[in-house]
Amino acid sequence: MGGRGPIPKPIEQRKAEGTLRSGRHARIPLVVGGREMPKPGPYLTAAQKRQFRRIVGELKDGNLLDAADGGMVELAAIGLDVVAQCNAHLSESLTVEVVRVARDKSTRIETVPSPYLRMRAVALNELRYLYRELGIGPAARAALGNAHAIGRKPAQTLPGVGAKPTPLRAVGVDEAEG
Repeated sequence: MGGRGPIPKPIEQRKAEGTLRSGRHARIPLVVGGREMPKPGPYLTAAQKRQFRRIVGELKDGNLLDAADGGMVELAAIGLDVVAQCNAHLSESLTVEVVRVARDKSTRIETVPSPYLRMRAVALNELRYLYRELGIGPAARAALGNAHAIGRKPAQTLPGVGAKPTPLRAVGVDEAEG
């Protein structure tokens, strides 16, 4: 069971106490973007590939998207396609008629909500989690904006990398032991 343990202190409290360590307490994900853009898998339908390209097109401007994000973008594209298909079916009717058979073999017809309503709700819920993981949404943009990561190269957003990298020096065996 995850999530047990002490409640983490807010960043503002750590700053006020002087205990903030940017490498440990930062809420910014490790950014590895800037390599190549993800490509859609061959198993996606034409509609899913269009959604995939649309998502990649929107995310690549922030210079945070990476080829490793391809699977997450594919899941989002599939989810968007499922929602679109459910909406197409729901435009006809929000209910369906179901034949119920009793133990005595008598039948009755019931009107029930369409199963596409449930499918769409599940797909939208999954999309919400995927968008959070991909950094899509007002909260994710605010966190990146507060960290001054938007519009900068990924290497510039990582501590010790970018314009002023941390210098490294080789340590000999004798120096390390002493």
